[in-house]
Order: sequence, then structure tokens, then C-alpha cells
Amino acid sequence: MSYGLNCPGCGYRTDISSDFCPNCGMKLKEKNESKTESDEILGDVVNRFRGKRNKGSDILRLRDLVINVIKKHSTEETEEIFTAGLTKTTPPEWAICASWQKSWLFSRVFAFLAFVFFILRVTVVNFSNSLMIPGTIFIGSLVVPLTLVIFFFEANAPRNISMITVSKLFFLGGCASLLLTLFLFSYVNISEQFSFIDAILVGIIEEVGKLIVVALFISKLNSKYILNGILIGAAIGAGFSVFESAGYAFVFFVQTGFNLQVMFEIIYLRGFLASGGHIIWAAMSGAAICLVKKDKPFEFGMLFKLDFLKLFAVPVVLHSVWDMPINIFRNSFIIPLILTVIGWAFILTLIDKGLKQISGFATFTGDSA
Repeated sequence: MSYGLNCPGCGYRTDISSDFCPNCGMKLKEKNESKTESDEILGDVVNRFRGKRNKGSDILRLRDLVINVIKKHSTEETEEIFTAGLTKTTPPEWAICASWQKSWLFSRVFAFLAFVFFILRVTVVNFSNSLMIPGTIFIGSLVVPLTLVIFFFEANAPRNISMITVSKLFFLGGCASLLLTLFLFSYVNISEQFSFIDAILVGIIEEVGKLIVVALFISKLNSKYILNGILIGAAIGAGFSVFESAGYAFVFFVQTGFNLQVMFEIIYLRGFLASGGHIIWAAMSGAAICLVKKDKPFEFGMLFKLDFLKLFAVPVVLHSVWDMPINIFRNSFIIPLILTVIGWAFILTLIDKGLKQISGFATFTGDSA
């Protein structure tokens, strides 16, 4: 039998010519002809908010995000996670288990970085050590973005991307996307008043700048899994976020006459908002690329496919609205919080879609998805 299609209902790997799923009985042809994959994802997100989503069809459940955080874990477990993706630790495709790994290491990374930042803050504030200010700005800007990268690293069920590669994506990809974004901005005039049109232009330019870099890395790594795309995009978006946030903290620190209080306020604010910004927006773009690419070689023409454009429009719209000068809720974070919730609804849906994409491999090895 030629296996080439995952059932959208249960994830079972079936023959591409099959009319019905042999595992759950879903009519495949009608499902595939009536809806594209992007339509299904958009529909699933809408259903999440309407409360009409079939919870039994999800591999990922919200409780899985925290259920392992409160448990004790050994050093060996930590090492096992960090050594994933190496030549000798990457599982073959047939051995991939699609069951959710119930991430927990990200919480330890957050606690560790937060403690380091606290120590640096004490050296700066209590001991007036100005030499620690650059390190304080960088670590403070790093806490949330790196935590999210580790979360997506744990969520990458194929275990085929190493932390060495993630580090390259973070530093090189983050810097390259910033450079490319600045290059694109050189051809656009943004007014000082910053109108709604300007916000849309910023959303388009910055997301396109990150998208190009994400696409290049996906092409280089020949990634075909949605979960790979999420991780690659998140790592690049995190680098973009950290360098930008550190820049804001430094500039406001200097412009206010080296006011430490303002510097820390910017660090806290940017850290608080980081969970709903560049990281998850770039993660969506990476997932969208892998959704249309699958196991084919990457071509830039894929970025003009309707399935991709529908999903890529999401981070562009979220970014644009985030930056818009909306004065309905003046001096509040209601709009960013709403956009963060919407963004994570997409991310969780994409992770679940990614788990279903590889669930057929677990079926053949007797693993439970």
C-alpha cells in the first residue's frame, strides 16, 4: 500500500487514493475537496473561541502545558532533552512518537534566567555597578523569548533539530531578519505621527523580513514537519525580539539621562509582551511554510500559494493591529492581551495539527498518539 495521506479526523496514515479512513471511517475525498488545510486550521481556531471544537480530536490539551511543570525531573531527563536532534539522537521517521511530550523544561529555564536577572539587578541597583548594565539589559530581554524557544524545542516531536541549530537560528537568524527588515524599511516612508496605514506597513515589512529568513533556513534544513516550522520560526523571532527589546531598553536608558527605573520598566514591559509578539508570529509563518512544502524541496513560489497566504495573513494582521494607534483603551494592555490570546489559539492549533501530521508513524510502531 502506498501511504501518503494523514486522516484529518484521527491522523491515521492512509493510502492517498483511499475514499475513507480505515481507522475512523471519515470520508477523505469529500473532506479534502471541500476544505483546504489552511481552511481547517482557521476553522479550528474559530471553533476554539466558539466552544464548538471536538476536544476528543485533539492530541494537545491545555492541561498538557502545565501538568509536568510541577513534577520533579532528573538531570538525566534534562540532558536527554538538550541532546535531541544530534546525529545519534534523531529518531528515524518510522520511530517518531506523536504523543505530546508534556513540556516542562521551559519552566526551569525561565526560573533560572529570572534568577540570573535578579542577581544582575542587585549588582546594578544596590551596588551601583554600571559595568553590569549591558548584561542586565541583555539577560532581561532574553528571559521570556528563550523560555518560549525551549517550549517549542520540547514540542518538536520529530526531535530532528538540535540546540546547536536552534542557537544558529536565534543569533544568525535573528540578526539577519533585523538587517533585512531595516533594508526593506529604507524603501518605505513611515510618518512621525504613525497612522493606521503606517502600522499596516510595519506589520507587513517586519513579518516579510522574518519570513524570508525563516524560509531560507527551512530550505537549508529541508524541514517538512509543521512542528519544525514552528520551532525554526520561533527561534528566529526570538532572536529578533531579544535584540530589538535590548535596543529599546538601552535607547530609553540613554534618552532619559541614564534613568535605571525607566530602563527596568522597558525590560519588564517588553518581556511581558514578548509572549504574544515576534516569536509566535514568526512561528506561524514557519508552520505555514512547512504546511505547503511538506516533503518537497522548497521553492519561493510556495510563498504565493493560497494555503500559505491565508495563514501568513494572520501574523501580519496581528502585528499590524498591535501597532495601531487605537485609543479606545488608552494606557492599557487590553488590545495586546487580546491579540496574544488569539495568537496562542493559532499556535496551539498548529501544534496539534503538527502532532496529527506525524501520528501515522506512531500507528505503525504500535505507539499511542
